[in-house]
Amino acid sequence: MKVGDLVKYKSFPHKELSDSSLVGLVIERNTFLYLEKVLVKWNRPRPQGKSLWEYLDELELVNESR
Repeated sequence: MKVGDLVKYKSFPHKELSDSSLVGLVIERNTFLYLEKVLVKWNRPRPQGKSLWEYLDELELVNESR
């Protein structure tokens, strides 16, 4: 995944979020030691906030940017 990609949650372990219309835009990528995270701007508000750092292994690609 890279900046500009559209993502959504994988069905495991986030089945409810995966089945919803929630999609996000990757706006930043960060690697610390072996953990890779991306900052995602979601299309609708969430209880945790609008932009969140998410683990790459919990997301799947919806549409790849150029």
